[in-house]
Amino acid sequence: MNLAKFFEKAFNTLIRASVDKKSDARNVVVSISDGEYPSSRIMVLREVNVEDKSFTFFSDSNSEKCKLIGMNPRGSLTVWDRKNNLQIRIRGQFVFDPDIVRYWNRLGDLAKKSYGNQPFPSMPILDRWEYDNKPEISSFTVLKFLANKFDILSLNKEKHFRAVYESRDSWKGCWVVP
Repeated sequence: MNLAKFFEKAFNTLIRASVDKKSDARNVVVSISDGEYPSSRIMVLREVNVEDKSFTFFSDSNSEKCKLIGMNPRGSLTVWDRKNNLQIRIRGQFVFDPDIVRYWNRLGDLAKKSYGNQPFPSMPILDRWEYDNKPEISSFTVLKFLANKFDILSLNKEKHFRAVYESRDSWKGCWVVP
């Protein structure tokens, strides 16, 4: 396998994850900074754009993660594809996509319930059910993650292999020791 095919394999894994609800790689570890420590959470990968190397996620606009991204948009994604023993780490930065109506209209009623909790996400409550789901488009945010580096590791029985690809070298990539 050459560098170009390896990069393509990783992207095919990510594209499949964005449309296949059963894919391991659909649930992505997203890491940002709270100013003092890394702050990680699982987010559902919604869309992949191969041309601009972007990844789409949804969030409640009142969430802590949106506030943190507003202060520091840099972050990383970690994807594990168990079926292919493939780890994909991606570095880049988030932007808030203004085209929320298009994405909101694609969501079903059940999915919309995740956007608009009252009180807001992370607010203290006295009982675990002491909040209301009030779906509101004003509480819905589309986050695009624009990649600038990929670190892809394939774990094989015989021997592992790994490559790094960066935007600054036009995504040519290079093999590195795993």
